Amino acid sequence: LAGIVSNQPYIPSDNIPRPHAEVGRHEPRLALDGGKNGMDDLLHLCNGAALMLRPGGFFIFEVLIF
Repeated sequence: LAGIVSNQPYIPSDNIPRPHAEVGRHEPRLALDGGKNGMDDLLHLCNGAALMLRPGGFFIFEVLIF
């Protein structure tokens, strides 16, 4: 692959009730819950991306810092 773009879940499980009200109303929990520290899916993707990307490929992802 030449590139990977991801909008994986990145909100820590304990912070799910606190995002802006409109997010909680419109997004399923599965789309928000990134595990205990918010990094579960991102770490999984990073490990897989290293195996799938061509040399010089890119990986773009979104995170939120609390």
